Amino acid sequence: MKKLYILAIAATLTITAFAQRASNQAPVSFDFDKSTHVSNKAVGDTIYGHLGGTPTVYISTGGGYVGGQNEYGDLSKMQKFDASHGLTSTNGTIENLLLWFGHVEGNPASTIKATIWADNAGSPGNILGTVAIPYQAIDTVGANLMTNGIVGWNAVGTFSPAIAIPASQVFWAGIEVTYAPGDTVGLITNTDGDFADAVTHTYEEWSDNSFVSFNDGTTNSWQLDVALAAFPVMNYNGVGIEESNTLKFNVYPNPSDGLFNINLASENSGIVNLSVKNVVGQTVLNKTVAVSGQTKETISLVDYSSGIYFLTIDNQTVKLIVE
Repeated sequence: MKKLYILAIAATLTITAFAQRASNQAPVSFDFDKSTHVSNKAVGDTIYGHLGGTPTVYISTGGGYVGGQNEYGDLSKMQKFDASHGLTSTNGTIENLLLWFGHVEGNPASTIKATIWADNAGSPGNILGTVAIPYQAIDTVGANLMTNGIVGWNAVGTFSPAIAIPASQVFWAGIEVTYAPGDTVGLITNTDGDFADAVTHTYEEWSDNSFVSFNDGTTNSWQLDVALAAFPVMNYNGVGIEESNTLKFNVYPNPSDGLFNINLASENSGIVNLSVKNVVGQTVLNKTVAVSGQTKETISLVDYSSGIYFLTIDNQTVKLIVE
């Protein structure tokens, strides 16, 4: 089985194949109530997840994480969602993928990809949609964990356009990673034994592009019965908060010295994307905000040069001036 270890990982990851994989765990210092199928407060939105049990970070012996980059060169990690785990209809869309990372380090501009795959006879198939999330948009400070009281997340991928639920009522959701010196990320899982369906529902893509179960009963897998902290947000009636026109916001002061306050108001509760680009279209800030009624958020551009920037919140864009 793949080998894991509890000590700190090496800064630079290699892409060498190993015959065995094993596991150990590092503690996670925060927790919340969990469920495999929960309704979000936003009208029409439903969050799915298999996490359950105790949040855990599994670390690999040679460097990296079970739920992300590691010395084996694993390319992606994914969770299967189907009718046996709550999906109730094919009449809807996949709006977002909420992700909970236990560790992120490296170049802030490096990215992971939140990805949805079709099913191929019980394994991940073609990619249905993917969106890049920069490291700098992932906040692993426990106190800043976003939660609706049932599941928690610190990164969000928003699919635009939204992905139609496959007619098979089966899909896979997870992350794709690439490798660069100093970069390493790892998703939270639960503790071994907390997810009995891992053999059929928790997979990874190896460096040779093959898809393998976390616990396929051989020495070539982690042999862990765990679920990944990957929570797709489904919309069954076409009125998700990401497309809602009820969101309103204003920004002040503007111009400013780089600190901007944002007042957000929405009839629904949910999450919204917030991004800032410079005049040449480069993204300098990307984050998600949990909105419930009236919400205030502050962003900082004090480390960037004076000039014009563009703030976009759920397809609404305003100009920011940094003096």
